[in-house]
Amino acid sequence: TSTRVSEIFAAKTSKMSAAIPNLERMYECGDVLANAKGLSYKAHQPEYEEILAGVKGADNCKRLSSQFIARFFALFPDLAEQSIDAILDLCEDGNVDIRKQAIKDLPTLCRDQHSKNLPKIVDVLTQLLQSEDPGEITIIQNSIMTLIRRDTKGAIIGIFSQIHTGEEVVRERALRLIHTKLKTSSSELLDKESQAQVIAEIKKVFASGNVTAEEFPRLMAILQFTFLPKSVAGQLEIANMVMKMADLDADAEFDYNSVELTDRLLQCATHVLPYFSNQVKSTAFCEYLVVKVLPHYYQLPDLTGLDTRNQLCKLTAELAVHIGGLKDPMTAAKNVFDRLIDYMPLPPATE
Repeated sequence: TSTRVSEIFAAKTSKMSAAIPNLERMYECGDVLANAKGLSYKAHQPEYEEILAGVKGADNCKRLSSQFIARFFALFPDLAEQSIDAILDLCEDGNVDIRKQAIKDLPTLCRDQHSKNLPKIVDVLTQLLQSEDPGEITIIQNSIMTLIRRDTKGAIIGIFSQIHTGEEVVRERALRLIHTKLKTSSSELLDKESQAQVIAEIKKVFASGNVTAEEFPRLMAILQFTFLPKSVAGQLEIANMVMKMADLDADAEFDYNSVELTDRLLQCATHVLPYFSNQVKSTAFCEYLVVKVLPHYYQLPDLTGLDTRNQLCKLTAELAVHIGGLKDPMTAAKNVFDRLIDYMPLPPATE
């Protein structure tokens, strides 16, 4: 991985001093801890430290180390950081079976009093989605899902951390994962606090100005699972977010040669359309299309699978339904009239 997953956690840990155990010694340490009672755990910290050192051992020791760390982690809170680092090392191991074991065990490290670790652990798991091994991907998704159910808001913070900063493949897979899971389980997973977190994260993504044509519809679909579209104030907020992303600069000329800008403008218009109403006016968007874009009607670039000019006419007509007072009604009327004349059938020839 380009960024080591362990870097997501602050490097606070000291080097482990225990010798690297063999498999037999690992089982001995596990037996000692399994049979310890009450406060006697503290006396057996050296055995737990040996288990931590097992992540540097042979492959069979590494897998067992992961399982034992998950099992006994909660008993040694003073070694929490070292335990997390040890499992994170295994998440980057060259052996896929060791990685799978560590990924399966990671969710146990953010239970109960360690719940503060959950967003960071989801962040790590999300970063691991760049794997090309289908079996590993399934285990990663299952671990993320376990943590989404345990603390939806914390998991959303972790997943969106990679959507904000991760590599393209991670960002795409993370967005698809959260969209798919919320589509099937939003009512049980999303309380009001979690919905507010989703809204805040999507606003941050939109504000970055770094949203691709593939990501935009998915982000808009995720917003549908929140309370935002259910009120007029929320609809206005969504309309403003999308219009900001469409970059409707009334003082600048529209770059009609740009395929990317034309595509973004039409996509934004299509997705914002349902949020306009008698209370949420489409004036700014409609006026921009009529004043800035319609004059370049015949110069607009062709878009894959879309009739650009036909779509522009259709969207302009639909946006006009909820229009308010225009700043420049004369220019708007002239531009619409000029296009209408192009399409008006000639009067029938009279004898």
